[in-house]
Amino acid sequence: MNFVFNGTVTDGEMFKSFIQSIKFFPLTKAMFYVKNNTGLDLDKFLKKIFSDCSYSYNEKINEIQEDWQLLYNKFDSDFVWVCSRYDHHFVDVNTQHLNDVLEFRNDAGTDKLASIYLSNWLDGLKRCVIIDHGIWDGEKHPAPTQAWISIEETDSFQIATKALYHSWFFDQDFKKLKIRSLEELTYKADLIRPWKIQVPSREQLRSFYNINESYNFYNIELSADVRKQKFNNYYYTAVSETQPYLANPKFDPGIYNRILRHYQL
Repeated sequence: MNFVFNGTVTDGEMFKSFIQSIKFFPLTKAMFYVKNNTGLDLDKFLKKIFSDCSYSYNEKINEIQEDWQLLYNKFDSDFVWVCSRYDHHFVDVNTQHLNDVLEFRNDAGTDKLASIYLSNWLDGLKRCVIIDHGIWDGEKHPAPTQAWISIEETDSFQIATKALYHSWFFDQDFKKLKIRSLEELTYKADLIRPWKIQVPSREQLRSFYNINESYNFYNIELSADVRKQKFNNYYYTAVSETQPYLANPKFDPGIYNRILRHYQL
């Protein structure tokens, strides 16, 4: 997987915390395009973090279509994560589930237009209208994702297939439009080709501002009963028990039960 950070950094400690939390992701290349407003030597910090993969640091941000198209030529992976925010933190206990999801997407075809949702997990689950029932790892157990189809959900916290990235930046002429992030791509451009967004069965990233002990159900040192109580407290902050979507176990238990199984609850 290739990681691209493209944006302005104003809070050095928050940025470093975000980077520290994702340093174990399965990356082959890390490319940074940074406007550094911190006074810190971010290049030195990042170079040490990503010493085991191809690394580059630039002080010019990609912002015109040609920039993004030239960036495409630097990719050496079928999976690309383009990020412009750093206000989230990895919350799983390890990257095994993420690796399983990437493997599942790889088996389904990286030539397809698809992305893997990394954050805003509960909101993503509420949108799911497809349960991927595939057989993976050669075993008869449910696939590790659920999904929906979108045409306007670009943001900093999703891993895209290289084919999807190509669709975003090559399918149409943006003319003089400046795009500094995928968030800007969402509201500045009319994307013309739909893609599948796949939501993992374990939460990967969460906003710094919503990380607290009350919702720490991923702490494996706690008993299963305590973890399940914390999970339900968190889950039902967003998933209404009265709305008829697949994430509501009173409407359809499939997604909820799959998640509990992946958390061994």
